[in-house]
Amino acid sequence: MSQPATDVIDDQKGLQQSILQRFPLAHSQRCLVRAERFVRTCVSGNPKTDAGIELWRPVRSLWDVNTQKDARTWRHWFAFWEAVYAGFIAERSRSIETDSWWYKHRKLRSARLHLQKAFPYLFTIIGEPCVPSTSNHMEGGVNARLKEPVRCHRGLSQERKRVVVAFFLVCKLGHNLT
Repeated sequence: MSQPATDVIDDQKGLQQSILQRFPLAHSQRCLVRAERFVRTCVSGNPKTDAGIELWRPVRSLWDVNTQKDARTWRHWFAFWEAVYAGFIAERSRSIETDSWWYKHRKLRSARLHLQKAFPYLFTIIGEPCVPSTSNHMEGGVNARLKEPVRCHRGLSQERKRVVVAFFLVCKLGHNLT
């Protein structure tokens, strides 16, 4: 059976788990377009806070990371940003009537968490020019056909969704299930 060396994924845990289960040696690359869009949704394209401005600027430069040195620099920048704005991100508001509290900057916290979870997969394909860093060009092709069987059978458990995706991949590659 041929094994793909690399796959480009969105932030879909079930799809990623199915691919890793079927192809354990494959390296996953996080779609940079989706990562950038999520952060832009959280902080907007024109952020108003210093933390948002300082986060958005490097996220736009994800596309400029072409070497391992660039990737290390980007990760160090992110760690520095987290340290500088840790207090700001942790700010909370409290209701006097109900004594409940909430984080003031929830969207900024979401953007931070999203990037933290994407880290292991953001810069997988550095040095591999034949592998795209985005899945956008596949939305009408491979990914759409992969998502369709799961979408048609709404209400499937996570395990059944994995089985459907694995079956699709096996059929697509022309291999028997036995």
